[in-house]
Amino acid sequence: MVNSVLSEVGSEKNGFSVKNKIVRVGIVGLGRSGWFNHVLTIEEMPEHFTVVAVADPNAERCKEVSEKFKCRIHADLDSLLADENVDVVVLATPTQLHCEQTLKAFEAGKHVICEKPMASSSEEAEKMIQAARRAGKMLTIFQNNRYMPSFMKVREILASGKLGRIIQIRINIHGFGRRWDWQTLKEFSGGELNNTGSHFVDQGLQLFGAEDPEVFCQLERTLTSGDTEDHVKVILQGEGSPLV
Repeated sequence: MVNSVLSEVGSEKNGFSVKNKIVRVGIVGLGRSGWFNHVLTIEEMPEHFTVVAVADPNAERCKEVSEKFKCRIHADLDSLLADENVDVVVLATPTQLHCEQTLKAFEAGKHVICEKPMASSSEEAEKMIQAARRAGKMLTIFQNNRYMPSFMKVREILASGKLGRIIQIRINIHGFGRRWDWQTLKEFSGGELNNTGSHFVDQGLQLFGAEDPEVFCQLERTLTSGDTEDHVKVILQGEGSPLV
């Protein structure tokens, strides 16, 4: 993920080069993903990235990040986007905000790293892609499981052809628990398909191939306290591709 972001941000087609330059990041949203996935990761890579601005309603969390990086605290997204010191905006915000916030970031001339899932609908995702192209800026989604060493090794082995024709691939993840946060509610585009499932659908698509698959999806509510699914089964199939 780091090399991907650096190469994309550093390409001339995307507005500027970061050769011999530390990428200056503004983070919007300092909850679980914003804190663990981004703040703490950036802290370990000072030779590549630094946090220069944050925005979140939680004043204590903003202060904590500010003390780590000596960065500015902004009252809201608009204020952060007006910050000329920000090269890249990380949107670690609830899913239903991703599209609108991404469009605003491109209007402000920023590159965007958006947390998964990308958007609440394919229509929103297409708007985000087209806006990135018009602005000539980078848009990347934080599908970090794509870069897990174990998964990258699987892709390497499959691409080598040493296993011959692959008929079926299975990806399983199981857990037991009851959630009651915003990610269990449809109004916030919650549910396990969007939340945890997006990681493994992304992996499945990488292994499936370049063609669009036929998709079967079963969603069930079992223990969730909200109105979205907490059990998901997805099947991807198509001619010339493995059943995933």
